Amino acid sequence: MKIAVIEPSGRLYGSEFCLLDAIIGLIPRGFEWEVLLPPSQGFDELLRQKGIATWAGMVADLHKLSRWRKFKIYWILRRRLAGSGADLVYLNQAGMLRAVDSLLLGVGIPLVCQVQTLEDARFISRHPGIQRRVCAFICNSRYIAAEAKVPAEKRCILYQGVDFGEMGPEPLPPVAGEPWRIGILGRIAESKGHPVFLAAARLLVAQGRRDLKFVVIGEGLTDADTQAFCNSVTEAGLAEWFELRGYCKDVPSELKRLHLLVIPSSAEPLGRVLLDACRAGVPAILSNSGGLGEFSRDLEIGFRIPPNDPSRLAEEINRFLLDSQKYTRHFRDSARTVYRRLAPAGYLAAMEQILINTASGKNTSIEWFGEPEIEQHTAVDTEDSDPRRKTSRYKAKI
Repeated sequence: MKIAVIEPSGRLYGSEFCLLDAIIGLIPRGFEWEVLLPPSQGFDELLRQKGIATWAGMVADLHKLSRWRKFKIYWILRRRLAGSGADLVYLNQAGMLRAVDSLLLGVGIPLVCQVQTLEDARFISRHPGIQRRVCAFICNSRYIAAEAKVPAEKRCILYQGVDFGEMGPEPLPPVAGEPWRIGILGRIAESKGHPVFLAAARLLVAQGRRDLKFVVIGEGLTDADTQAFCNSVTEAGLAEWFELRGYCKDVPSELKRLHLLVIPSSAEPLGRVLLDACRAGVPAILSNSGGLGEFSRDLEIGFRIPPNDPSRLAEEINRFLLDSQKYTRHFRDSARTVYRRLAPAGYLAAMEQILINTASGKNTSIEWFGEPEIEQHTAVDTEDSDPRRKTSRYKAKI
């Protein structure tokens, strides 16, 4: 079966890595992939390294182009799809669904749409007319599925099945004179919790913690967003405690440099960054909100705090600093359970069924939340003053 993937960004963000895992996992099952994307954004190079066909005829940041230039790109893309011989089109960014729905008019290729972000879920909810050509919407959490407002017979909810490989080495306390490195990973944005991270850093420094380095991995959607955050750090008098890494392609190497990862998002669709922390073996503090909190509760992973609460974040960072090794080992034990729960076989079986049905023009509704675990490690939920053990009632449904 031949699948044409439309990947409008081509950057090395969470949705691209989710896509890559699915592509690699399904190649042995007889699926042939070609990814249509912009050149020189990072993902095209990674795909070529993996031996996956690409067509770099798209343009990055389409939203910045004039209407005429957009039309030209879409016309070239339509011609490419019409002559591709693809059995289906896999759209990896639902925000482009209106354009893709139009350019497939008369082409007759069925469509799968991945819904990764809250913005995209709300966009397709506001435009039900563009949903008709889609046979399956793949949502990455119940949270996103609830926001997407798509027909039940087309709604799939799949957690990300991951072949983690070997966990990274355990982060050890810094040697004398070196700081604790506390990081945040992802696009610089209010929704990702960067203002909360900054406010918590200010609290910790004011408390006399001078042995910390706050590492920001990522950049804003625009240069202005990045500069605005840099200005906020400087205005807070915290420049010497911050390290701004910018956009980084080698996420595992960045995580190896950290002692602790913070994910203070207010509306994260899923926990891909949390999965990266599991793979690296670096403990994570996260907001108990959105798909991120849902994922953490279901899989009993991570140290949860209320969203948009810098004082609780600072308090939890201090808790980590009091006994970092116990804290880290607890997280790593829980991460090993996540490894077993999210073993990719069940996920790939669900994806395979979705693609086969779509190629036949059939609508599909499938759910997969990982494999059941008889005995589970527990995650600490810090929303109460005392940590408590929680018994999971999580069940997988396929």
